Amino acid sequence: MARKKLPAFTIKELLAVVKRLRPHKAPGLDNITAKMIQELPPSGHTVLLHILNDTLRLEYWPSTYKLAMDIMITKPDKTPTDITSYRTISLLPVISKILERLLLRRINADVQEWIPEHQFGFRKAHTTIQQCHRLANNINHALEARESARQYSLTSARRSTKYGTQDSC
Repeated sequence: MARKKLPAFTIKELLAVVKRLRPHKAPGLDNITAKMIQELPPSGHTVLLHILNDTLRLEYWPSTYKLAMDIMITKPDKTPTDITSYRTISLLPVISKILERLLLRRINADVQEWIPEHQFGFRKAHTTIQQCHRLANNINHALEARESARQYSLTSARRSTKYGTQDSC
């Protein structure tokens, strides 16, 4: 079965993503900032669009898009001599972030259709708290129907295992 190719990005899609970039965030190794991309003239955005569409067409993610600059930041109120007192931030190139967001917008609608209703990971507006409420609600319905909560929990656990998911509560 042949894979369906994603259609090329449009200038409208690109400008929507560029507009939402945070201009004061640190750049990646290429030193290209979000502000620089935002202030490009229309011809610059067109060139960038061609580059991103070529990446999509060739199905090749350039290695420079993957290079990150890792920065160690000391956690508040921690001893600087302890290695566990740091957290790492990886600064990726802004162009890579733009491409990721464009791709995410494209595939997100399709992916949402594939994810089972009880799966809350990778879904917009589906939090762990909502999953806990869903589970409690289902247990209450089971109790009202004279099923035991234990029976419901076992059924839920089997269903979760079958679909490769686990309840979060």
